[in-house]
Parts: sequence; C-alpha cells; structure tokens
Amino acid sequence: MALPLPAVPNARADTASPADMASARASMDTADLTLEVLMRQALEVPGAASALLEAFAAQSRALRLV
Repeated sequence: MALPLPAVPNARADTASPADMASARASMDTADLTLEVLMRQALEVPGAASALLEAFAAQSRALRLV
C-alpha cells in the first residue's frame, strides 16, 4: 500500500515534483552531514558523544515516521 504524498500544487496524487524530490534529498544529505560532524566531534571533544547519540536517536525516530 502506497503512503500518501504531502499536498503539492499541480502534482498528481502518485508523484512528487522534481523540486520536491530534490528538496527531500537535500534534507537527508544535511542530516547525514550533521551526524558526520557530530561523529568527528565525539572522537575529539570531551562530552560530545552524548550529542551524537541524541542526534542519532532523533534521526532514527524521524526515519520510522517516514
């Protein structure tokens, strides 16, 4: 069963516009880069590991909602 797409002007119910897809990819890339920075900091900065774990948990929760 397909999940409904968010309302997009001038879009068919079963497709998303290229701009919407690019925006979704950019959002995912940003989240990946944020986690990468936090992972590096976790190795170099005392106490930064907890921020990494919190960000990873938040991203995991967000992915479960998709």
